[in-house]
Amino acid sequence: MYYKGTKKQCEDYNTKVKIGENYQSSTSVWASVIKNENGKGFAIFKHDKYESEMILIKEIPKGWYNINE
Repeated sequence: MYYKGTKKQCEDYNTKVKIGENYQSSTSVWASVIKNENGKGFAIFKHDKYESEMILIKEIPKGWYNINE
């Protein structure tokens, strides 16, 4: 499952999980923020312990990464 939202929303979620899980040194972020190369929006992998008001999606849609699809 992923959350879909703005870049800032995804970055804020990443920070929320990082602080909540006390990630340090080599684990400095929860997950990478994924840019939609075919349009607007960003996504981030959902952590089981942390909710968000962003849109929850089951998987990254086909064509998200490749502008030619």
